[in-house]
Amino acid sequence: LKRQGLDVMIVSFSVDPEHDQPAQLKEFAQKFKADLSNWHFVSGYSFETIQDFAQKGFKAIVTKVESQSPEIPTLFNHSTYFYLVDSSGKVVKYYNCLTPDSKQIAEDIKALLSRSSS
Repeated sequence: LKRQGLDVMIVSFSVDPEHDQPAQLKEFAQKFKADLSNWHFVSGYSFETIQDFAQKGFKAIVTKVESQSPEIPTLFNHSTYFYLVDSSGKVVKYYNCLTPDSKQIAEDIKALLSRSSS
């Protein structure tokens, strides 16, 4: 997005706020070479808060279940979508993050930015 001159904010919300403390999120960001100047990793709320936010804001389900593995005691089920959100907080479009089309995402962002600047 930066190479195309798109000045946008990216926000990732943890679905495991009890585990995902700032140190873990920073490590995750470094592992995937996230540019933290415009990509924000958010945590610090209750699990119930993120469940409610996902449902009301994105019509997405977030659940957690106890695992049978002592190495990973809790499993989280959550959406595998990226959401394009306009400046008023409205979801404009969503994309499957398992097979993202970065060209389409960039085109949609350009279209949204041109609409909001006119």
